[in-house]
Amino acid sequence: MDVRAQGVQAWIERLNQSELPALASVVKDLQRLAAHEHASVQQLADVLLRDASLTSKVLRVGNSSYYNPSQETIKTISRAIVMIGFENVRLISLSVTLIDSLLARAPREQLLELLARSFHAAVQARNIAGYVLSRHEEEVFIAALLYNVGELAFWGCGGEQVEELAQLLTQPGIKADEAVQQVLGTSFRQLSLGLVRSWNLGELTSLAHSQAAGSDPAARAVALGVQISEAALGGWECERMTALTKAVADFTGVDENDALQQILASADETVRVAATFGASRLGKLIPSTDPEQIRLQQAQRQADLLQPDLLLMQQSLQDLGLMVNGSGDASLILDTLLQGLHRGVGLERVMVAVLADQQSRFKARCAIGEGTADWLQGFV
Repeated sequence: MDVRAQGVQAWIERLNQSELPALASVVKDLQRLAAHEHASVQQLADVLLRDASLTSKVLRVGNSSYYNPSQETIKTISRAIVMIGFENVRLISLSVTLIDSLLARAPREQLLELLARSFHAAVQARNIAGYVLSRHEEEVFIAALLYNVGELAFWGCGGEQVEELAQLLTQPGIKADEAVQQVLGTSFRQLSLGLVRSWNLGELTSLAHSQAAGSDPAARAVALGVQISEAALGGWECERMTALTKAVADFTGVDENDALQQILASADETVRVAATFGASRLGKLIPSTDPEQIRLQQAQRQADLLQPDLLLMQQSLQDLGLMVNGSGDASLILDTLLQGLHRGVGLERVMVAVLADQQSRFKARCAIGEGTADWLQGFV
């Protein structure tokens, strides 16, 4: 039985002490070095060399075009620190360790979707930053990658409360922010901010969440990357993406068509970057730039999220059985039937139709599921 956590501090303590102890250990050591102005290259190398797998992944990322445009091969952690900087190696180490920790736990679909979106945000943000910053693009990448670190940690390590929130979010009319507050006792944004500070994930990552983010070019690039990664799930031609394309054009000084081409190219690049970080399985979840693939991905995403719930189906059958023997209200009977078929059996859309107009046609009596709101008036 999981110990229930409520509030930011309770979640940070739980993640550090019971859910992500290996990560917390690395974080603690790297945080200690970051706080020590005289920390040496060798001290950081010694922390990483305790884990051969982590060392190899840090070197692989360090040798990527993102961090090593000169393409001079980096073979040691010490050389990586000299070539790409102490702070960059520290943040790469934290990111790789977090991703490994989350993906090692038979991850839920919500986690994989969010992690794919995080990589997409990171690539978009870095490439946008390349237009307006002469340096620090690597920090922008990490800041966008870790922007939703609190939500990532929850879906990866939240135990029974993950199931509770997942169920709550399937209820019609529920507001996501209110559901999160109810289950966690805090918001995902506050949890992310708490982890950013607790794990010392860099000033830019913290700034990206603040009210002053709009006045800082690097933080603005992070915000645009995050927003693009969210809007892309609705299609590259949706209204929100059109507005973001204009925002990118204004921010970078290019025309809107060039801005859109850069955004699309960044989406394709994300698949390769995720593989560099050891997360190649996320490739299929990153929005495709092919219109037909976008449609298929959206349909698959909805189908994946709606899974049969045998306990709920059994409860619905029991409730219907009790109503048969009593004088159950018709509306309650129909609602129980629809909920059982929709959330219990896992049918995307369910409608009960009745004969009307002197039995000349069927009309919808009630319906449930995505896209069924117009059926009650429009279905004949």
